[in-house]
Amino acid sequence: MFSSWKKLEEEKPALAEFGAARLDGKVAYLATTRSDGRPRAHPVTPVIGGGYIFVFLNAESPRTTDLIVKPDFS
Repeated sequence: MFSSWKKLEEEKPALAEFGAARLDGKVAYLATTRSDGRPRAHPVTPVIGGGYIFVFLNAESPRTTDLIVKPDFS
């Protein structure tokens, strides 16, 4: 696992290029787990910049609540 997009770019440049072409500014899905254990998939738009990948979430959204309760995601 990589701690930043920059580290991925340094260690696996082909994978970073492949991922950036498919993720940066495009719709992707963030999978989380509800508090009752059921899975949930959320559409998100990742942005790659400054050596990191960002996903902006509304503080009131179910995906934010899921991540606060159980910070596992895919």
